[in-house]
Amino acid sequence: MKLIDGYYVDTNNNKWNAKKFDEAQVKIVSKSLVNCENCIDCVECNDCKNCVDCDYSKHCVGCIDCCHCIDCKNCVGCTDCLGCVDCSYCIDSIDCVDCIDCVFCKRCEKCSQCDDCSDCSECVHCSSCKECKKCDVCVLCIECKNCNRCVKCRKCKNVELERYLTDVNNVE
Repeated sequence: MKLIDGYYVDTNNNKWNAKKFDEAQVKIVSKSLVNCENCIDCVECNDCKNCVDCDYSKHCVGCIDCCHCIDCKNCVGCTDCLGCVDCSYCIDSIDCVDCIDCVFCKRCEKCSQCDDCSDCSECVHCSSCKECKKCDVCVLCIECKNCNRCVKCRKCKNVELERYLTDVNNVE
């Protein structure tokens, strides 16, 4: 274990902030990472690369560029996730927060560029999503269905307040 620029660094270039972890803690958490490379402040992950501050993600496998995951369950092949909570596979996820490029997820909040999700809230740039019942402030979505009071969305179907679709200032 080496101390480099304020981080303890292991042989796989995983590192932990010396202000958050002491050397004894780092030796323990370093052993909890299995086949991980270039991760920062992570604990108990498997086969991950470039993840930041994932805590006790015992079942994460093959994640790439994740940030602040909390108690992920069976994540496999994740890419560019941000702030995920209780994700299951990142495809078919439930209750995600601030995720990017998800598919077939349910009850997501503040996610972006998702596809074919349902019952989401405050998402951005999603496409073909269904039953976004809590979408009070979704923006720039495309061809979604059963949304409610979204803003600046295009080609969405069954929007409760038609004025958002017909207002020249809100339609692109």
